[in-house]
Amino acid sequence: MSVTTLKNGMRVASVRRPGLPMDAIALNVRAGSAQEARSARGSAHCLEHLVLGKAATVRTSGLAAAMDALGAHPAAVTGKEATCFSVRLPCSDSADAIQALFHAVSTAGGFDRRVLDAEKRVILAELAGADQDAVRSALTLAESRVFAGSELEHPPIGSRADILDLSAEEIGRFWSLQYRPSAIDLGIVGPREHREVVSMVCESLGTEPSVADGCGRDDGVEALPPLRSAVAVEEGDGGAVIPVIQAFSAPAVRDRGRAVAVVLAALLGSGFGSLLVSALRAKNQLVYSPRAFYTGYGLAGCFTICAPTSRENASQVARRIRGALEAVAGRAFSQGRLEYAVRQVSCATHAAWTDQQPRLRSLLSSVQYLDRVPALSELMETVQGVSREEVAALAATMLSAEVDQLSLRAPARREAAHG
Repeated sequence: MSVTTLKNGMRVASVRRPGLPMDAIALNVRAGSAQEARSARGSAHCLEHLVLGKAATVRTSGLAAAMDALGAHPAAVTGKEATCFSVRLPCSDSADAIQALFHAVSTAGGFDRRVLDAEKRVILAELAGADQDAVRSALTLAESRVFAGSELEHPPIGSRADILDLSAEEIGRFWSLQYRPSAIDLGIVGPREHREVVSMVCESLGTEPSVADGCGRDDGVEALPPLRSAVAVEEGDGGAVIPVIQAFSAPAVRDRGRAVAVVLAALLGSGFGSLLVSALRAKNQLVYSPRAFYTGYGLAGCFTICAPTSRENASQVARRIRGALEAVAGRAFSQGRLEYAVRQVSCATHAAWTDQQPRLRSLLSSVQYLDRVPALSELMETVQGVSREEVAALAATMLSAEVDQLSLRAPARREAAHG
């Protein structure tokens, strides 16, 4: 597991998995919604579409067309801190794929206005679909309130108004500022040794390794917003299934603090032995599938509890969520429950570093936040070393946060078609 910095500033990270006939490749550009100016909101996601070429009218150009020629199917996702383009294909085609990936992102600023209009229509259709998803809307609203006042506040997809107002000039300016080689991390999981990977990348891109590996930079979000909590409950008709979301801002101390947050999430809402399942499903059947999860951004993080339920049960569910947090803060849980949660996280961590695609995501995340790739044994040791006291302290910190009560509008109902 190695990282090398090239002379153009791009970093190449790789993990060797002998015997695999395929390479999983991802090009991670540190250009997400957190880097957008207010007048350029939605630019990162729009550029993802322009690079990939998602609109049916432009599939003859862009990354999608280049990968089609190789028989591969690229994927892309835009987050708050980065945009990632990935593909999985036979090792013999990897050099061509790397060249196509780099060419697509380095020329994305020269788009045609008609192509932009086509991609905007695709994004507006995405937004229309997202508006009908009550849980997704609640998660977006709660996280936006948790990070209010920071660069993490607005969602990567933007709003309908953002997309309609977004100009070609703003997108071009965002691309020229953010899509530079020094903001790119290239990750590869496959059968090659790291030196072979670096040699292949350098030959494909016409560059060479830097004298000193590892540039020590971190372009991740550094601003930590004030500790706050948000509870989002959808306003809907009686009896409708609605999400109860409770989100907390939480510091993401890069190694141990993140491990403590993930273990707390597993203790509360992962599997049949979790506290939320006991409080909300096993005894009272209030919520069928409660869950808790943690999302880290640089030095900031969002800890979220999601419990879809009926409107008449929403207040009771919110009280029981708080009760579960109070139980953890008061250490009113057994060592066995903690060990169960640690096993859940350990299994997920091991799986992420065993399976090719999750391992690729872990690789890029490690390079982005740590400037290195930790060994699996180090990750497992960190998780398994989490104590009851650390988990209880984090729960107590979250309970001390000021709570904002949020309301969501119910999704618009579609009238039944009559023929």
